[in-house]
Amino acid sequence: MHLAIVTDSVKEKYTMVKIMMYSFLAPFLLLLYSCQPASSPMKIEKFEWNATVCAPNRFPIQLMQADLALEAEGQINLMPSAIISNGWGQFGSMELVGDDRKAMPTSLSVKWFSYVERKAYQGTFQLDSAKILALFEAPTITPADNAKKPYEDLIIGLAPQGAVSIWLSAQGVTKEVAQYKATETTVGGRDFLGTYPDIESYATDIVAGSFSPDQVDMKQVSAYDLGKWAKQFRQPYSWHWSLISRATHCDVYVQYFNGETKYWPERPDTSAIMQSPLPRLVTIRWKAATGAEHSTEIQLNEEEIFAAFDKLAQENEAMGLQLELNTQDGGTQVFVTNSQSVIALQKAKIKQRY
Repeated sequence: MHLAIVTDSVKEKYTMVKIMMYSFLAPFLLLLYSCQPASSPMKIEKFEWNATVCAPNRFPIQLMQADLALEAEGQINLMPSAIISNGWGQFGSMELVGDDRKAMPTSLSVKWFSYVERKAYQGTFQLDSAKILALFEAPTITPADNAKKPYEDLIIGLAPQGAVSIWLSAQGVTKEVAQYKATETTVGGRDFLGTYPDIESYATDIVAGSFSPDQVDMKQVSAYDLGKWAKQFRQPYSWHWSLISRATHCDVYVQYFNGETKYWPERPDTSAIMQSPLPRLVTIRWKAATGAEHSTEIQLNEEEIFAAFDKLAQENEAMGLQLELNTQDGGTQVFVTNSQSVIALQKAKIKQRY
């Protein structure tokens, strides 16, 4: 019994000691916690940029909706438009909305009507904000003055069969970010057709009032033409540049079939093998021995250049696009080559400016 009493006494004393220690330390613990910095929200990166919409020249669209959601705040709502046909990857009307500095776009919701197809498409797509941010943070050399400039515009491209492309643009240089595929949807009723009785009469009449028959063909459109924006135009080939010229200086500006543009302030490296879509227009600025500045523009024929690359691609070798720039008489020639074969691109249109 005596032993039990002693044990209980010891427990009581130990409990009292703990209470006194906690009472003593509590104010200091509270002070220490209150001095810790409050957790701050992640900083949202913002840049000066605006948005625009484009469509292929021969495939006009009616834009019904285009909304860009921004990271952590708000969205950009682009103005609907009855006719857009300004060219793939090209500028349309600029949407100067909201603050000059904007957060990264996180998603795109879009809906449009394709006149030639007599079809409507819609979709909502998650954008690669990290990739877009990395491009905004990395200035690129532009052709106007050979200076590094930041990307400043986001271009949304809408094409047949629901193809949706996104580019960033910086004063002449355009970089594709991604492509998506929208799904078909239905349109109609008085809100869309107005006084027109059906989709067919609506589409043909709107196009006839805005384009000549040689600009937009509403009757005979091939499966290739409808699908090339998502397939052939974006197909990468393994190839390199080969520029042969006696000019003292050459720079090269290229527009690709997939809507991208790129600028080389010096001759492109002939040893650099690229995995790249094919070019549709090449502009070479060069200096003669006298120091006079000139330029040569080479417009590649779509059917011819794809046929040549597809043929040589079967030989499983890196190919070259060989540009023989004749600075004396303007007799510039273009070839697709590999170690075994040479194909002359005889349908290329060449303009010399002296």
